[in-house]
Amino acid sequence: MKTKILSILALLLTVTQGAWAQTTADIGRVIAADGKMYKTVTLANKVSTASGVVAYVGTAGSVDGTAASSTHKVIAISLENIPGGTPFCTHSGLWFADAYTNLGNCLNVIDGLGRTSSLAKATGHDNGGLDGSNGHLACKAAWKYNTPQPDGASNWFLPTIGQWNLVVKGLMNRNTDIQTSQEAAITHSILSAKVTPSGAAGFPTGANYWTTTEYDGANVWTFYTYQEGSRAVQMEKTSTVSWTRIRPFFTFASASNGYVVEYDANGGSGAPEVQSKTHGTALTLSSTVPTRDGYTFAGWATSAEGAVAYSAGDSYTTDNDIVLYAQWAPTYTADFAAGNDNEGWTIDPTSDVEGATVTVSYEGENKVKSVTVKRVAVGHELSSVSLGEIICSDGLAYAAADHNNLPAGVTASGMVVYLGAAGSVETGNSTYRGMAISLVDAPQVAGTNTGATTGPWADGDVAAIDVDGIANVGGSYSNAVAELKGIANTAYMMVWWPYAYKFAHHRARNYAVAKPSGTSDWFEPTLGQWARMMDSFGGSFVSGTYDTKSATAVSNLNTALTNAGGTALSADLYWLSTEINNSEAAFFSASGGQFGYHGKDTSHRVRAFFAF
Repeated sequence: MKTKILSILALLLTVTQGAWAQTTADIGRVIAADGKMYKTVTLANKVSTASGVVAYVGTAGSVDGTAASSTHKVIAISLENIPGGTPFCTHSGLWFADAYTNLGNCLNVIDGLGRTSSLAKATGHDNGGLDGSNGHLACKAAWKYNTPQPDGASNWFLPTIGQWNLVVKGLMNRNTDIQTSQEAAITHSILSAKVTPSGAAGFPTGANYWTTTEYDGANVWTFYTYQEGSRAVQMEKTSTVSWTRIRPFFTFASASNGYVVEYDANGGSGAPEVQSKTHGTALTLSSTVPTRDGYTFAGWATSAEGAVAYSAGDSYTTDNDIVLYAQWAPTYTADFAAGNDNEGWTIDPTSDVEGATVTVSYEGENKVKSVTVKRVAVGHELSSVSLGEIICSDGLAYAAADHNNLPAGVTASGMVVYLGAAGSVETGNSTYRGMAISLVDAPQVAGTNTGATTGPWADGDVAAIDVDGIANVGGSYSNAVAELKGIANTAYMMVWWPYAYKFAHHRARNYAVAKPSGTSDWFEPTLGQWARMMDSFGGSFVSGTYDTKSATAVSNLNTALTNAGGTALSADLYWLSTEINNSEAAFFSASGGQFGYHGKDTSHRVRAFFAF
């Protein structure tokens, strides 16, 4: 036997761009704790903690009147609105702890002056640090906001009304101060549109925001967002005992623009960690390379099926976010008949191989012999199995794309849809840690897979050992999702109606596809077990909500099934082994990503599971 490994040469791309300078164009970008700015919270969180959103860019010293901030020119706002009273205020919603009559010893005192004078004040950083035993609660909540900021930034602080004015000017791209008490041209939705695309929270309708600008001994200026229409934004005085929101600010001098480089193993495993690139600075790509059974890593491309553009350790110079996809060259094995001289054979093509079939030519003392060989996939132990891989009859796992290259006599049993800790699959079983789904639906009746009038769950068929009082799935999803007894349910119901071959649990248990030894029997999953599968593919279970699984999760699952050589879930309903009562059972709608329930005498499809 001879083996030849084929590889594809990488093409290197080097792109240079001009220098970047921070401007008002960066308003709305996310500033992260690594001192770089990213397009979204998601990108920032992949490489560093997302700290805040850039809301104003001015000149050095323009954002705060303190000496410590003389070089600062940027204001960032927190990613969320902190409700008054949490998490640091013991008197919910109070601006200060006790009803002082004179706030001047602690605050930037405006004391009876009008809003125009207030707008000129920008010393929120000093005012925000009121952290003594009598510290004002809104100030303390802002000051102690526990999201990390970049090195060199100010502490979190409660802003003045003047600093809110700067933020509004920055978000609205305007040069003038807010001039009237009812600025109808600025609405909460317009302001929100500047920060929500990055993933930050917007500005609610009818929300007051505390400032550190005092009006008099009992009132403080607040920034107020009315509902749409007239009176959209307003500065107004508010009693210090009112319930009002808090939006902490911090300032900083400058930041570099950051970009995220992500890696997709593209059918393999072990992709490198996400990397962060600084604007104008070349990034050395990770030297870590993924692996894939039966393939050799060929390099990185900018699309899943693209040409190789980078090798591990190359220099990446483009100032942009990017996902790099692993490219694979199949590893071919050529087998020759016994007794032949196996020296001097060649394999064609030798590079840029497309597909899984090559021609091996033999030239020796005997006649020239041409044979066609097909790559045979290499399986691995289930201890290292991944979501989307196929578990086969030989007890090994294979990459989904290898469903056509399995060794002789090996068949695909099911696709991995859930992985957890030992005992996480089925209540009462301490061994199983994963679930696999059958690659196609179980036959409806008598070997067919279609028909809408036969094959009920079973009217009167009960799963009493598992129901535990679930009277109505619509109001008890938290109970339903907790039940993990599909194996026990199926076994119980098989005994209850052993002759009713058309019932859903019989179609699941009698699914005629070989499984490896050591796994469970085929079973009809519960609502909870199906939910765990959906969670694995991007779902988000919400207790008490009918639409508990997104269509996106179904799409992701269907893509994985087809990649593994299976059939996607149809638009029909699928039975579950979660009983509602003697006449009703739960189902999953693959068309809308929803759970529901109705009478057991209605025909639905069945997709069998096994645990391992």
